[in-house]
Amino acid sequence: MPLLAWVSSAFSIAVTNASTAVNSKKKIKSIRKSWYYQQFLKLTYIVDNSNFSDHNLVVWDADTTPIKKIEFFNKNNEPVLYGSSYEYHFPYFQTNKILLGSKFKVLDYSCITQFTSLNLEDRKDLRKFFLDFNKSHKISNNKFFIANAVLKSISFCNYKTPISRSLFSEYEFIGSFIINKYKRLSSDQKILKFFRNYVDGKISFMQKIILFIFDYKHITYEVKFLKKSQSYKNIFNCILRDLLIQFKLRKTERFFIEIK
Repeated sequence: MPLLAWVSSAFSIAVTNASTAVNSKKKIKSIRKSWYYQQFLKLTYIVDNSNFSDHNLVVWDADTTPIKKIEFFNKNNEPVLYGSSYEYHFPYFQTNKILLGSKFKVLDYSCITQFTSLNLEDRKDLRKFFLDFNKSHKISNNKFFIANAVLKSISFCNYKTPISRSLFSEYEFIGSFIINKYKRLSSDQKILKFFRNYVDGKISFMQKIILFIFDYKHITYEVKFLKKSQSYKNIFNCILRDLLIQFKLRKTERFFIEIK
């Protein structure tokens, strides 16, 4: 069965089971099928051993356009870990804690930066992790083992947030997995700036230059605003927000250095 077809089947089967476990009164049609589907699709490709090679892998969202060079791997061929200070969504970490266990280390920043990078060792370990997780929880390790693991984990959580909302992020999970599996430090995360939440139109060449100067790495079009022009007001609101975040972070770092 083609990858796209069996991931689609996995979603239908696993959602039926997980949604019943979360709340039998909730209707399946209310679940964000496309949201979970695209995440299972990416994770499935990453851990599919028929796709393994000695080449490193970068998974990049199709609605994101790079405007500045990004380093994906360090000199030791380890993925460079990036973080965002404005994509933090607590339910993602609740699901990660179910998957990764009680010793799971919650990160200081979100790993959601619209891309992720993995070497071959990371991919093999991710595959083994999901298979072992399912085995230990008596979850089927059939073709749909990724969807089975994630949606079953969601069903284990005592969420106040309904399952129709966003309760899992593949990027958040992969980042947390790498940091916890390989004992990487939270301080290894590098803050990465990108233009996403303030997009309200088609961005001009001059606006891209402004974002480039202020060290924004990419632009993400979550919604199609191509019929109108991007406002400069939102460009500068975004820049001001990130400058304030940088100032607060540096102030916090100085505070901890003085305590030490």
